[in-house]
Amino acid sequence: MIQAVHNQCIQLFCIPHAAGSANMYRDWKQDLPSNIRMVPLELAGRGRRFNDELYSDFQAALDDLHKELCQQRSRQPYAILGHSMGSLLAYELAMLAQEEGQPPAMLFLAGQKPPHRFGDGPRYASMSDDELWDILLEGSQTPWEDHEHGEQIRDMYLPILRADLRLCDSYSHKKGRDRYRSPVVIMNGASDRSVQAEPQEWYELIDAPCHNITLPGGHYFIYEDHERVINTVVHYLKGVI
Repeated sequence: MIQAVHNQCIQLFCIPHAAGSANMYRDWKQDLPSNIRMVPLELAGRGRRFNDELYSDFQAALDDLHKELCQQRSRQPYAILGHSMGSLLAYELAMLAQEEGQPPAMLFLAGQKPPHRFGDGPRYASMSDDELWDILLEGSQTPWEDHEHGEQIRDMYLPILRADLRLCDSYSHKKGRDRYRSPVVIMNGASDRSVQAEPQEWYELIDAPCHNITLPGGHYFIYEDHERVINTVVHYLKGVI
């Protein structure tokens, strides 16, 4: 286990990618130092919230996560981390917290382009089930197409993925807002061309230290070497606790 970085504790709220659940961060807890208390935020329709209705749009997801964050946040400093779709949610959640005067001490945005550039990517709502399933398989560590229950798994996850990607399609970056004013760490995979951006594109949104980190791997680098990701997170949290 990595040694504690300081005597003070910090909460680390983690948000998963599209079709992901809080379980993606399950193995992190044993590798984080004891004074970083990870709090995975579960999205509706999966994991322990499997029976909850899926979100209708981005705002519904943001409102729900904001409520969950406020319920679980203690008096300790806190940080937010999100991957892919979770990165968009993390950014907007941090912006909302800033407007309320309680921004996170650190914001980690992984596997995503700058939010104001998000709309220049593909739109997902019109994709076929096969196309969406291919997207899901790209991020999976299990060959579900060869699994004995592959069809049942496909039938279970496709509605979640379609709802999440519809959520992404509904996202619209709000122009004219103040820039984000707390430290940010941008983490992307070296071979993930879909999220490459010039540093100045991030500086258009952020008026604070902004660290751009490139790690080995593709879009789902966060799975490929989670120890390296955790070391990066711990390194940057040293400066705020």
